[in-house]
Amino acid sequence: MDCQDAKQWIAFVGFDIPVRQSGRWKGHGKLSKRGNPYLRKRPFNAAWGAVRNDEDFHRYYVRLREEGRSYRETMVIISRTVLRILFAVQKTGTPYAAEDCRAAA
Repeated sequence: MDCQDAKQWIAFVGFDIPVRQSGRWKGHGKLSKRGNPYLRKRPFNAAWGAVRNDEDFHRYYVRLREEGRSYRETMVIISRTVLRILFAVQKTGTPYAAEDCRAAA
């Protein structure tokens, strides 16, 4: 699969949120889930591991939960972040370094 940006990876897995609106009516955003369900579980599990073992991801998780987001919604947000990081690692060929991500934020 030849992807130009991380959004295509996110859509391929099924973690994208399609826009549903018509005129003034705006529907609630839900995951498209058009990807392979087995593949969708892998970034979710990676996000769970990141939250448990990385202090930056844990702080992000706590912040999202304190904002009132549900567990599942929070884990999907972190899964999307993990996919963006994986895309950057694959595209640049450089290994992941948490320090680089902190500096960019």
